[in-house]
Amino acid sequence: PAVLVVGATVALPATLGFPFAGKRYLVPKIGADESKLELLLRAQGAVVDAVEVGRIVPVADALKDVDWSRFTWLAVTSRNGLLAVDERIVREIKAHGLHLAAIGKATAAALAAKGLAADWVAQESTGEGMLRELRTALKPNDAVLHVTAAGGADSLAGLAKDCAYAAVATYRNEAVELKAFEQRVKRIVIGVLHHIILG
Repeated sequence: PAVLVVGATVALPATLGFPFAGKRYLVPKIGADESKLELLLRAQGAVVDAVEVGRIVPVADALKDVDWSRFTWLAVTSRNGLLAVDERIVREIKAHGLHLAAIGKATAAALAAKGLAADWVAQESTGEGMLRELRTALKPNDAVLHVTAAGGADSLAGLAKDCAYAAVATYRNEAVELKAFEQRVKRIVIGVLHHIILG
């Protein structure tokens, strides 16, 4: 039988009625770091084969030409949006007194790691939730700069109806060569077949 495990549900083996210990899982992930799913599965005693299928790449000099004096808010909808924020950008943000809006606690923590304190954190950590909630905090004379992903949908574009708004792509999602992934799948399938045949 095959089991599809999504996110934090892996921490609920008793509820799911499925023991993870001793089972082997193939986990596609973005970036080289261990994913939450990997850690959760290993904590349940599972054997994890993790394969990088994509990576997050900062857009060079994405914020180089930003006129920070134009903005009163910086909206961050992903920790990855901060990849292009270096010490010079941090100084600019502080010097111009921008309010900082984070989509959730993890993003607020990423801001803190840069030496920046989030002034506002969304209660609902989705693009739609942040858009809806942030609207109540903004004033007509505010101006928002949103750091986001290249080529993705701009989840906060609706703010342009309420105040001045601009979005800058500070990172992009990049696919990686999948040969390692394909080879790992083949090894696992062969191992399973070997187990079945030899009992």
